[in-house]
Formats: sequence, C-alpha cells, structure tokens
Amino acid sequence: MLFIPIDQAKSGMVLAQSIYLCACGSNALPLISAGQCLTKSSIRKLKEYDVFGIYIESKHFEDLEIEEIVGDEIKREALENITVVFEDLKSKNDFSDDIVDRIYNVSHRLVNQILRQKNATINVMQLKNYDDYTYQHSLAVSILSIVTGISLGMKEQELVDLSLAALLHDIGKIDVPIAITNKPDKLTEEEFIEMKKHPEYGVDRIRNNKRISYQVANAIYSHHEKIDGKGYPRGVTGDKLKY
Repeated sequence: MLFIPIDQAKSGMVLAQSIYLCACGSNALPLISAGQCLTKSSIRKLKEYDVFGIYIESKHFEDLEIEEIVGDEIKREALENITVVFEDLKSKNDFSDDIVDRIYNVSHRLVNQILRQKNATINVMQLKNYDDYTYQHSLAVSILSIVTGISLGMKEQELVDLSLAALLHDIGKIDVPIAITNKPDKLTEEEFIEMKKHPEYGVDRIRNNKRISYQVANAIYSHHEKIDGKGYPRGVTGDKLKY
C-alpha cells in the first residue's frame, strides 16, 4: 500500500484502508471501505470531508504493511468516549467522576497501546484527516502528545496526564457560542476575543474535580501560549510557563 495526498487520487485507484470520520460505536460504518475502487464522485466526497490523504493499493508496494501506532478499533472506541464526554458536558456543568473515569480510560488505553507498538509508525498526514473536527482533532493531538512525551523520556503516569490534557484541551469551546466555533469564515475581532476565552472556560469546567491534576489543568489553560509571549490568554513568554 502507498499513502498519497488526496489531490493525487485518481479514478480507478483501490483504497487500501477504510476512511472513518466519526465515532458511532464499535460498529461504525466507514465513509469509504478498503477495497473500494475510487470514482470521481468518491474522491469529491473525500475532499468535501477535508480528508487530507489516503492509502491506496500499489503493485510497487505490495509487500509493505503499515502498522499504525493506534489501531482503528481503539481509535473508534476513543472517539466514541470523547464524543460522549463532550456531548454530556454540553447539557450539564458537572465534571463528574463518571466523566473523569471515561476520559482517563481513553488516556490509559492510548498510552498502553503506543508503548507496546514501539516499531509502529505514526502517520502525521493521516492524523491531519481529523484536524477539522473537534473530537477527532482532540484524539490526534493526544496521540502526537504521547509520542512526543515518550521521546522526552516521560514516565507512564506522566504520559497519561499528558494524553488527558490533550484530549481535554479544547473542552472550553463548549461554552463558546456555536455560531463562532462553527463559523466557516474568518472571525471578527469581537468573535476572536470570545474564542480566545476557551482555555479559561476549559479550566472553569474541570476545576471542581480534585482528580484532575494541576499539570493537566495548567496544560489546558496554557495550550495557546507561545514562547515569544504572543499567545493567549496570559501572553506570557516561555521562561514564565510552568510545566
């Protein structure tokens, strides 16, 4: 199989891996299934869903097997749980122990899977397929964060906390008006000011649950800060950021 950008896809190519775009339970149906021959219509559909790239069958790479760092089953299970957490929090303000248990379980499973898959590859281009969807984006950030943490020599519990912070980093967007979060056009200055409040909203969401560590809360609060001090919400420079 061979991974190609979606702009290089052509009618007649055979999809080597199924494309899933949402979490719909363990029996989730793919947008397009592996083994399906691409058509102009199916390629157009993939582009409409902002799929960045796909795996195709190729006689030149018949013996190449891509071992993903996180399997499709665990991804779908993680997405299902992330979706339940976000949707549940939309209807209530309580960041309950049940919610913490569910999201911690996702973090533990991701960390354990990645630690076991030492020889697997992480395909950043494929994770880009998730970038425009809040739940899928949170999963992609979590996977990338775990891999980065491993490379920095972080211990397993630190990796779990890192994964948890990544999964919850955009939780505050729940409290930003949907007209702003879903706006396809550029935000106005007033709208961007409101959007920049989502790290604070996120910390407000979790602050009453004592099982969420300071490190996780701080990561959620600071994930838009920049080394040069031009980030938000505090606009502090890298030497003043605590980890």
